[in-house]
Amino acid sequence: MSIQLDSATKILGAAVNGKQISSDNKTAANDAKERWGLRYFGVPINGIELLLKIAPGLPLKLRVVDQTYALPIVGPARARPDYMMATPFPYSPYSDSTLVSKSFSF
Repeated sequence: MSIQLDSATKILGAAVNGKQISSDNKTAANDAKERWGLRYFGVPINGIELLLKIAPGLPLKLRVVDQTYALPIVGPARARPDYMMATPFPYSPYSDSTLVSKSFSF
């Protein structure tokens, strides 16, 4: 799962499941290398608790993307044959990844 800041709000501090993580006072800069974000691998079934300390005065907008390494079974689609494997590149059009995104505004 990835969480990306999509607003000019400055992140002053962050914690995941009660554990402090680095925030570096980053915002949603135009340069993706400078943008605040979080990647969490192996998300538990009950999810995670994210606590953000933000600068006052600006709205907070976050985009959350979940990635699953499988395709949903829908319609007439068939499973990939056993002798074939998915591409190792998750954002390739030939991968078996499913991405679901949702934005939150506070």
